[in-house]
Amino acid sequence: MMNKNSDEMEHIGEAVMASKERHQEYILKMTPEWKKVGEKLRKARESLHISRREVSELIGASVSVLVRLENGQPIRRRCVVETSYRSMLHFIPMRRRMEAGLE
Repeated sequence: MMNKNSDEMEHIGEAVMASKERHQEYILKMTPEWKKVGEKLRKARESLHISRREVSELIGASVSVLVRLENGQPIRRRCVVETSYRSMLHFIPMRRRMEAGLE
């Protein structure tokens, strides 16, 4: 009985290691694209004179997550954060114009 449990634990350990290796490979593969996207987002944000803090408060992500996004580092829920970030880059200038009475 002990041998079966030991074999199962070994198999689980191997599966976990394989999963971690696939995850690392994915990160290495995606990093160049993430860096390009992050740089575009950062440049767009800076050209609009929008702070990370302002984006952070509106999309509900921490400033450190936005830093990681802009630097092309892995983050959880990248698609959601990136989409929200892009939306805020359109929304914030529009809101500022409305607040200034220009629209």
